Amino acid sequence: IKRWSMYEIIKITKKRNSNYNLYIKDYRDEKIEIHLDILYSYALYKNYEIDDDTFAQMLIENEKKLAKQRVLKILATANKTKKEIILKLRERKFSKDAIDYAIKFVDEYNFVNEENIAQNLVEGSYSRKKYSKRAMVSKLRQKGIESSIIENTVSLIDDDTEYKNALYFAEKKIRSISDEDIYKVKRKLISALSYRGFSYDIIQKVTKEVLKSYQN
Repeated sequence: IKRWSMYEIIKITKKRNSNYNLYIKDYRDEKIEIHLDILYSYALYKNYEIDDDTFAQMLIENEKKLAKQRVLKILATANKTKKEIILKLRERKFSKDAIDYAIKFVDEYNFVNEENIAQNLVEGSYSRKKYSKRAMVSKLRQKGIESSIIENTVSLIDDDTEYKNALYFAEKKIRSISDEDIYKVKRKLISALSYRGFSYDIIQKVTKEVLKSYQN
C-alpha cells in the first residue's frame, strides 16, 4: 500500500507580476513562484494539502506556464531570435520540456520573424557601425539565424558600400599610426581590416587608396 506524502501550503503571497509565491511546509525551497492560472486551476489556498503526484504534476504545468510567460516578457522588450530566447530561458534554469513548450507556443503564433530581425539588423545597427559583410554573417549566425536567411539578407550589400565601410576604418586606423616605414603601415592596415572581416580584394583597394595620401 502506497503511503502518500502531503505538502501543506502555509502561506501565499502576491507578486508584482500577477503571480504568487507559495510557501510549503518543510519543502526544500523557501518558496515557489506559482502562475496565476495554476493557482486557480488547482484551487490552491492556505492550509491546503497536496499529495505527491498532484504536487509533481502541478510543478511541471507551472514551469511551462512560467516559461511561456517569460517568453512574452522577453518579446515585449526586445526583438529576439529563437536561439536568444532559448538561451535566456536556460539562464533562468527552465527545464528542456518547459523551454520546448514555450518555443512551440512561439512557433504556433509566429511571434518570431527571423527574416525581419536579420533585415533590421543589417539595415540598422550593423550598417551604422559599418560592419563588413563577413562580420554581419558571423553576428547573425551567433544569433541562430538560418544560413539561407543570412545569405539572402547580406547579399543586398553591394561592393561599393563594402568599400566605403573599409575605407572608413582604414582612414581611422591610419590616423593612429606614427610609423614612417610604409611597409609597416601597410601591414597594420591590412591586419586591422582583416580583423574586421573585409575581403582580400577590398583590403587591397582600400590600402592602396589610403597609402596615397600617407606617402604625400
